[in-house]
Amino acid sequence: MLRRAVDRWKQYRYRFVPWIALNLKNRKVRSVQKSDSDQVISDDEATAQLLHFLDALESDESRTPSPAIDDKFNPGLNPCSKCGAIDKQYTGKKEQENDTDDSVGALRYSTITQSNSFSKSLDVRWENAEEMHRKNLSMDHAVVARRNLDIMYDELGFVIEKRKSDIVGGGCGVKVTRGPVPKHRIIALYPGTLYYPSEPIFFQSLGNPFIFRCIDQILIDGNDQGVSKVIYRSCSNRDRIGPYMLCDHTWLTENTINPMAVGQYVNNQTSGRPANVAYQEFDVPHDFPFGLRKYIPNIYYNPSTPDKPHRTTRTVLLVSLRDIEEGEELFSTYYTVVQR
Repeated sequence: MLRRAVDRWKQYRYRFVPWIALNLKNRKVRSVQKSDSDQVISDDEATAQLLHFLDALESDESRTPSPAIDDKFNPGLNPCSKCGAIDKQYTGKKEQENDTDDSVGALRYSTITQSNSFSKSLDVRWENAEEMHRKNLSMDHAVVARRNLDIMYDELGFVIEKRKSDIVGGGCGVKVTRGPVPKHRIIALYPGTLYYPSEPIFFQSLGNPFIFRCIDQILIDGNDQGVSKVIYRSCSNRDRIGPYMLCDHTWLTENTINPMAVGQYVNNQTSGRPANVAYQEFDVPHDFPFGLRKYIPNIYYNPSTPDKPHRTTRTVLLVSLRDIEEGEELFSTYYTVVQR
C-alpha cells in the first residue's frame, strides 16, 4: 500500500512548486501518458526553429557590434570616441615640453607641474569617460533589444513582450504584440539557473514563484530579482571563456537581447482562458553552434564535474498549441501529471 502511494505521488511533477502549494483547489491539469511523450514538437524540429531565429540575431549582431562590458581604459589612448579631450591634452603637454628653451631646471619644473596637472585632470576625465561609456552601453543594449524585436517579427512573423496580464491580480504576463503565431511554433524560452536535485536552492526559493521543476527533477530558477539574480550573474561570469559568454544574462535586465527569454512571466490558464502554449523540456545539443550559446538564457549552478564533463544545457521551450492571434495573452499549464 505504502509503495503504491509513493509510486503514485511520483507521477505528479509539480511544474511550479510554490504556486501549486497555494493553489491546490484552482489547478488545471495537463495529462501526459509518459515522460518521453511530453513533447509538442520533435527535438529536431525544435533545434531547427531555434537555429533559424538565433542565426538571424547573430547575423545582425555581427554587423553592429556593441562595446564589451569589461573594456579597460588606457590613459595614453582615447578610451571612447566621445572623449578625445584626453588625447588632445596629452599631445598638448608633449608639444609644450618640446618647445621649451629654458634651462634644465626650468624644464624639469615645467614638466612636473604640467604632469601633476594632467594627472589630476586625467583622473576626472577618466571617471567621466567610464560613466559615459557605461551609459552608452546601456543605450546600445536598449537599441539592440528593440532591433531584435523587429528581427523577431521579420523572421518569425510575430512579436511577444511582457505586458500587464488580462487576469485580475495576474500581475505581469506575456502577450503577442505583433502578428499571429502559427500552431507548433517555439514562442518563448524559460530562463534561469539550473539546479540538480541535490543542490541547494532553499533560500532562493523563499517567496519565489518562478521555480520550474522538470520531469527528471532538475529545477530552473527563473527569478530575475534578489539572490536569484546575483547567483545567475555569478555563474554566467564564471563559465565565460574570455570575452565569450556561454549564456544570455540580459534577461535579468529590461533590455533582453533574446526577446524569447520571457517565458517565466507566462501566466497559468484559468477556466475562461485555456492554455495556448505548453512547456517542452529541451536539451541543447552538444554540436549547437558555439557563437549562438550566448542567446540561451540558462546556466548550471555548479560547474561541470569529471563525471559530467560534457553535459547538455537544459532549457524549457514554450510551444504554441494552436494558432494565436495578435493581442492575445499567453497561458500555460503549471500543473502536469505524467503517467507511468
